Amino acid sequence: ASNIIIVGEAPAQNEISQGKCFVGATGNLLMEMLDNSGIDKSKVYFTNAIKFMLGPKEDQYGRKFSPQTRCERIGIKWEDQVEFLSNEIQALNPNIIIALGGTALQALCNTPFTSIKKWRGSVLLGMGHKVIPTFHPAGLFYQQESEEAAYWMKNIIEFDLARALKQSQFSEFQHPHRLLQICSSSYDLLNFLRDNENETECAEDIEALKCVPVCTSLAFTKDRAISIPLWGVLES
Repeated sequence: ASNIIIVGEAPAQNEISQGKCFVGATGNLLMEMLDNSGIDKSKVYFTNAIKFMLGPKEDQYGRKFSPQTRCERIGIKWEDQVEFLSNEIQALNPNIIIALGGTALQALCNTPFTSIKKWRGSVLLGMGHKVIPTFHPAGLFYQQESEEAAYWMKNIIEFDLARALKQSQFSEFQHPHRLLQICSSSYDLLNFLRDNENETECAEDIEALKCVPVCTSLAFTKDRAISIPLWGVLES
């Protein structure tokens, strides 16, 4: 059995002709990123959410088709494909599943048809197993007009793969223990800074609404942070 399963969307023509997943340019890129992330490719099970070649992702007006609609357009049932994938997962019983793209994530976790951006970075539960969603490597080929966007997408995928490698060491779904404190007074902020006075590094995040900063957050450790409203009233 494989501790790691990688689920893509659907096979392309070259994958069908060769009878294996992730070949060609996209496959080569994925293999490179697996190497960079420290994952042993020989111990990974590769599959697709849909076992048939699908048609276009959108119509002539740019409206995107859902995975269910794309299946219907070639005469197959989405529910049958999900059941087949579930049987694969249960037979292999992995510690972690990596979902490449929205179609794989929807099949595994029954998420709404939406952008993968809303889910990546999370560890989810799907088909009784941990699932880490990330971008499909094929997306990098659509970022060619922006080298910076492709660079960041590649680094994000490799970060998610490295995280999946750590998650593959155990099967349990472990919730992170974190404390986020809302700063309601200057006294709260002072106490937070005093509690962390021996720390040497601080992470900061600023949230803005229409380019206007509305709050900032500070964290000296990975398990505790404080959020400071900038438009609220901090009592002295």
